[in-house]
Amino acid sequence: KRYFPKGRLQWEDFSKSNAFNNLRRYEDELPSFNDDIQGTGSVVLAGIIGATKIKNEKLSDQTYLVYGAGAGGVGVADQICAGLVREGLTAEQARDKIFILDSRGLVFEDRPHLEEYKKPYAKSHAIAENWTVAEQGKASLTEVINNTPITVLLGTCGIGSSFKKEHVE
Repeated sequence: KRYFPKGRLQWEDFSKSNAFNNLRRYEDELPSFNDDIQGTGSVVLAGIIGATKIKNEKLSDQTYLVYGAGAGGVGVADQICAGLVREGLTAEQARDKIFILDSRGLVFEDRPHLEEYKKPYAKSHAIAENWTVAEQGKASLTEVINNTPITVLLGTCGIGSSFKKEHVE
């Protein structure tokens, strides 16, 4: 700030929790940007906005599934949430429309050792109490798609062959 008062700091390639912590810690002190979180999220949101315009729909008409809950995936969810809030939804209403999954399935709020940055999008088990699932208390990618009206399916995970034909259909 002293030597470059108009400068911006770009955080790059920090571990997931450190990336989110750094942004939060310095957000009021130093203009900062994290490409994995904010860059990926803004590009994905731009694509979704373009797609909804083509369909003559709004962001708030959609239900989102982000498969991959690392820095990029949660960053995508954050930007979608911001877009939904800009359309007039509350932050809670916006987060209700966004489902995030990681390698263990849908992120539920009572998961042991749940990372702090995933908590805003973690779902209550009440949402899935009437779902058809193989294992109670868990929901796979297929099970979330089969039990919710997902209209936007996004992949940000590093697990190859995650999406099957039936997921896209």
